Amino acid sequence: MQFTKEEQIRRRLNWFIEARELGSVSQACKNCGISRKTYYKWWNIYQGSGAHKDSLADRSRRPNSHPKTIEGAWKRRIVRLRKKTGYGPRRMWAIFTRQGFNDVPSPNGIYRVLQREGLIMKRRKPSRKKT
Repeated sequence: MQFTKEEQIRRRLNWFIEARELGSVSQACKNCGISRKTYYKWWNIYQGSGAHKDSLADRSRRPNSHPKTIEGAWKRRIVRLRKKTGYGPRRMWAIFTRQGFNDVPSPNGIYRVLQREGLIMKRRKPSRKKT
């Protein structure tokens, strides 16, 4: 079941309120249907933020970076060659390899760079002729 950000925060704050009212974290966890581990995970986050309620919202799990992301000189080289020639990833990979570069990104890596830069357009299906 999906909850809005405000509902998540309210539910988690209610865990803390119930534990304080009952005087027992274990009993509050049973009543709320959560584990003590979950309770203390969110309690530590809440206390660590200086009791700021927005800290109780779920955070993105998306990584900030990826070690295999192509950046810098290779990205510029790929974009420059695409704009100059219009070649696709496989042909660009062959050209870079022939030029003697050692650490040439794979054709798939080149494709992803072109896609991120908006240089790959989806192919349109040919329209069917009505007879």
